[in-house]
Amino acid sequence: MLNNLLLKNGEVAASAKIIADRFKKELDFVMRPTLERAEQPSEIEIAGHQKACGFCHFHCRKDGQTTIYSLAVLQEYQKQGWGRLLFYKVLCAAIEAGSDRIVLKCPENMPSNNFYKHLGFEMRDRLVRKNKRTLNVWQYKIKLPVLFYSGSENTMIGYGLAAKRAGWHFGCRSDKKSKERMGFLDIDWKNPNPKAHQARVEQHKPLLACVLDVETPEQIKLAAIAAQKLIPYCGRVLVIPKCKEAYQYFNTEFKEPFWWGYSVASNYGNTEVHEVLQDGRPCHLLGGSAKKQAILAKSKDRNIVSLDYNQTQPAQAGKISTAWGDRVPRFEEVASGKGFCYRCLEESLKQQKTYWHLEKDLCPIQLSLFE
Repeated sequence: MLNNLLLKNGEVAASAKIIADRFKKELDFVMRPTLERAEQPSEIEIAGHQKACGFCHFHCRKDGQTTIYSLAVLQEYQKQGWGRLLFYKVLCAAIEAGSDRIVLKCPENMPSNNFYKHLGFEMRDRLVRKNKRTLNVWQYKIKLPVLFYSGSENTMIGYGLAAKRAGWHFGCRSDKKSKERMGFLDIDWKNPNPKAHQARVEQHKPLLACVLDVETPEQIKLAAIAAQKLIPYCGRVLVIPKCKEAYQYFNTEFKEPFWWGYSVASNYGNTEVHEVLQDGRPCHLLGGSAKKQAILAKSKDRNIVSLDYNQTQPAQAGKISTAWGDRVPRFEEVASGKGFCYRCLEESLKQQKTYWHLEKDLCPIQLSLFE
């Protein structure tokens, strides 16, 4: 297990330089002093298991742009998720810095252009330079909150396919089997298996990974150890405090980067530690109904950056679930005939996505009136 936090001062830049020297054709000549200057503000990410296999050098500007200068993974470690993981870590840093976009330049004849396109980057420009290589300018637009559907581990059929059509990212509990890479991995908090959860996170290398719920002070140390083990294999860990002591410990004594996880009240679980919504640290809403999630996030001082939704009951009843509650679809064909439940879920997720990404800050209706 390799982690930036385990490397001594100067070793991060040294590891990045060794990798960069293997990519002189792709990256040109990366200067060691440049990497050393980036090490202090933590603008270099190192990836690898036991040894460094990839790095990313980036910078979060004050104008809302995060720029990636270099991203490389050794050839023998490619197609194992390390490059995607490096991007996830930069994405999380960009969100924490308040950026709304990530920009990079890549020579037009490099296969890495396909990698950036697959990640969700869009090509915005081409820089034609005299006596130099033409560069493609790629931009990733950050849309918050990041939306995960976690009600199905199979994205090719049923509810998973419906969520895919609606444009949501995917997540699931780590005890569920999925051959596809998940962007969010939850843990069965009632029957946690930390060892198996760790293995799944190492396999998927997700954007977000939950640590076991901390219900008592006695579980704090175990959760802290588990979080430290997960950090090298995900963009950010989600710490879920369900007692005041856990919140206090992680908020003041745990120095590694993490986000809060807030368990939205449902039949499956909830929490009484509401401070995680109010202290400014990025927070993920875990489960619950679309309406409850919208109510929790309506306050401007709450830094809700991601959420997951997994309910299928409204769709099975022929209804769509929105930020305003469950509704009967406007068009009868949505909620009737074969596969109606999948169409209802797809319409639910489309309307929820529209609300979160387009209408949330414009809507004049007070959600509390519908509680």
